[in-house]
Amino acid sequence: MMKSMVLCALLLALICTVVPGHAAAPAPVTVPGRPEDAAEDLLPRHEYALASAQRVDGRQGIAWEGGGYWVSGSTTLSRYDGEWNLLALNESPFDGMEGGGHEPHR
Repeated sequence: MMKSMVLCALLLALICTVVPGHAAAPAPVTVPGRPEDAAEDLLPRHEYALASAQRVDGRQGIAWEGGGYWVSGSTTLSRYDGEWNLLALNESPFDGMEGGGHEPHR
């Protein structure tokens, strides 16, 4: 049984390499005009640089509204103007909410 399997494998390999039009491995497929052909076209055309950084009282999220910023922290909610001057700070924004805002959903 093993001998016949080996012979079949050898015969198949021989046929694939000897018979015209049958290659042992398929030829690679190429498609002209693919993005990979011009990798420089995939790179950004603009350069970005950090203009400034601001220290704020939260790290959870930020929103822009009416010329100013709202910044949320785990236990705070802050309001800043457009120049990052602190206008208001609520250190207990969850007061009055059941579970203080930290109770898992059920």
